[in-house]
This record gives sequence, structure tokens and C-alpha cells, in this order.
Amino acid sequence: EFKGNEMVDLIAYIRSLSSKMEKAYLSPGDLQSGKKLFSQKGCARCHSPRSEVDLSKKKDFPRTLAQLAGMMWNHSYQMWKGMEEKGIGRPTVSPQEMADLVAYLFSTQYFDEPGNPDRSPPSLWPRPCGITDRRC
Repeated sequence: EFKGNEMVDLIAYIRSLSSKMEKAYLSPGDLQSGKKLFSQKGCARCHSPRSEVDLSKKKDFPRTLAQLAGMMWNHSYQMWKGMEEKGIGRPTVSPQEMADLVAYLFSTQYFDEPGNPDRSPPSLWPRPCGITDRRC
């Protein structure tokens, strides 16, 4: 299981062993495309607010892209096994689609769900006197 910067260290080690070939860089991902792919590729079947694993509630989400890659690597066996048990086929994902998915997943740690006034506690509802606390 990868922790902290271990994925970065592993990548650096592997790169140090390679010959001087042309470098391939990760394409920048598109957040909106990643959001669509998250549904289209079936990720949302298990990873959404109304499912078993709500990613929006994950408090220890990785702080770097390398940590996110490590988390996904660590999770892959459990994910494939769960998909097999539910009869869900493994989706094919191109390098650009993976970049888009990573961009979307990485962004989820920075954006909360918008507020909803219907979910506010009654103690904050406006009173006839215009004061929102219990003084009237």
C-alpha cells in the first residue's frame, strides 16, 4: 500500500533507471469532461452521494496528484473485486480520459456542495419580527 510520497519516490526511481528517451508528460485533464466520464464509465454507480462510497465525504483525500495516483492504485484490487461481484464490467479508459477523471477527482476536495436553504435548521428560519434567533 502506497503512503504519502511513496508513489513519487517510486516514479523517480523508475525514471532514474530509464534510458534517455523522449519524455512523455501527463496531459492536463479537463474537469468537466472528467465529471461526465465519472458517470459514463460507471464510477458514480458506487462512488456518489447516494451510493456505498461517497467520495465527497472523504476527509483524508490526497493533497497531491501523486498521492491520488497512489490511492487509486491501492484501491484498484478492491474496486475490481467489487465490480466483479456486482456484475459490472471494467471500463476502458484512454490516457486522456484518465487525465480528465483525475482532474475531476482531484477537484472534489476543493468544492463543497452548494448550500440549500431547505436544509437549514428551524432555529435559523426568519421569524415574524424579522429576527432569526429565539428572541421573538
